[in-house]
Amino acid sequence: MKGKILIPMKKVGIVARSGEYYNRSIMYFFESYRLIAFKNNVLPVMILPPQEKDYFTTPGAEIGPLSEDEKAYLRAAVDECDGIIMSGGKRFYDYDRFIYSYALEKDKPILGICMGMQIMAAVDTGEKPLPDESKTHRKDGEDYAHEVSVEKGSVLHKIVGKDVLQVNSYHSYYMDSTKDLLVTARSEDGYIEAVEMPGRNFVLGVQWHPEIMYDYDDDNRRLMDYFFEVVRNS
Repeated sequence: MKGKILIPMKKVGIVARSGEYYNRSIMYFFESYRLIAFKNNVLPVMILPPQEKDYFTTPGAEIGPLSEDEKAYLRAAVDECDGIIMSGGKRFYDYDRFIYSYALEKDKPILGICMGMQIMAAVDTGEKPLPDESKTHRKDGEDYAHEVSVEKGSVLHKIVGKDVLQVNSYHSYYMDSTKDLLVTARSEDGYIEAVEMPGRNFVLGVQWHPEIMYDYDDDNRRLMDYFFEVVRNS
């Protein structure tokens, strides 16, 4: 950070993901989240699952449901944050669903990214994500993979001011329906690419990764900066 460093007064909770480093299990979030949060003078904090399980090596079916004490821990973690990022990843669990549902109950600003958007839709409908076999949606590492059409009048349209966006694509699953969430962007072949919940402080999920595009795409920079502005003002 250049110039005078401002001490962040607001916190964004970023939901941790499981992975591996030198054959050891880790919990992490992507570096881009940290950098963008500090650029927006918001303190990034990791929200960790409290269950005494190795999420990387333990099959999802063996994780088990959250206990009441574990739920209380997650409530306390969310309460400490001024906004929540439901981050991308490959697998999600009960703690993801609980964090999102509780943050929604408390009307925290929520930004869902890739799998994070799928979590939002899965909680909304009670359905599971579906495997995505479309080659259009698997262009890892490319700056732009495809276009999405944005609904006029949506929060997303208000932020970017455009009917069409160019986005990247890294996901292996997708959701094909919503209930209370509004679908506010779709790909050319009809896939749900963005969802919102009206009447809330800020609840928006996108299927792509705007945090990866932050340094080279003005539209996705606006999206991320807008979310952090809402967090700072919450």
